[in-house]
Amino acid sequence: MKRFNEIEQILEQAEAIGLRLNRRPHSAYIDEIAETGICRVESYGYGLFVNGRLIFYPNYQVICMRTTGETAFEVHS
Repeated sequence: MKRFNEIEQILEQAEAIGLRLNRRPHSAYIDEIAETGICRVESYGYGLFVNGRLIFYPNYQVICMRTTGETAFEVHS
């Protein structure tokens, strides 16, 4: 409970940021992998915790990955 009280404000800020993002449904993500064998990883930006406040810097990027072996992957940006 003590730890939650320490981070509650940060979690509220992170939730507010997350609600502003336009993400595709998880099922669409899974269906795409099943159909194409390609995993599209989408990054919406990054956050920094500064002086008790979470600051979000939007920077949308997409990386596509697919397996090429048991432990090898091919990555395209």
